[in-house]
Amino acid sequence: MLSLCTKQDDKQGLSLDLHISQGLYARIGRSLPHSLLVTLEHSGNGLIWIPAALLVMLLPRVPWQLRLFAVNLQLGFLLDLLFVGLLKVLVRRPRPTYHCPGGEYNHIVEADKYSFPSGHASRCIFIALMLVVFRATTPLLAVVLACVWATCTAMSRVLLGRHYVSDVLAGALLGVAIAALVSQARVSLLVVLDTRLCVRAPPPPHSKHDMVARRALRATCVRQPADVCAAAGAL
Repeated sequence: MLSLCTKQDDKQGLSLDLHISQGLYARIGRSLPHSLLVTLEHSGNGLIWIPAALLVMLLPRVPWQLRLFAVNLQLGFLLDLLFVGLLKVLVRRPRPTYHCPGGEYNHIVEADKYSFPSGHASRCIFIALMLVVFRATTPLLAVVLACVWATCTAMSRVLLGRHYVSDVLAGALLGVAIAALVSQARVSLLVVLDTRLCVRAPPPPHSKHDMVARRALRATCVRQPADVCAAAGAL
């Protein structure tokens, strides 16, 4: 009896999810410029972000703050691919058919034909949260714009008919979880990187941006060994 009630509740929940998602697509998504929604879709594509982060990691003469940010992004992207792909294969939820009557979507890998969770949502939320984590060296305007972009891109998945609302919510929660994991790993990574950065500190700063970066460097060196902190204190 309990199993039967649970199945009925699940069906009601999925029906409500479908009703809300289809309503948003029909009433809002179809009234907005399609090119705008597609642009948001492409802006959150992993085929753009993963090579871009790798390029920043490999380019010479890249500021260490930017290189460190790219390393953290790449770590998060790898975790995102792993978790999203695993969940898609396990859940196997078909994508909405009201946008594409034939139910066929262009997909690079087999798992991408499934709907739950939204990889775009998890990726964009993760990127925005990493800018918050690196806010000491990131302009406030960039952080605000990234949060707005991530929210709009996640919503565009429903408005385009690519995902259900629950897919996007699950993807957003996954992005938060990945950002938390990467931010914890970042502490351990800074132990290695900041040791070299503190010892090889550049000459005294001559710009406001350098001052901000130097203060962030001191803050991260507080938790380092005594010799490293002494080097940072000399900045």
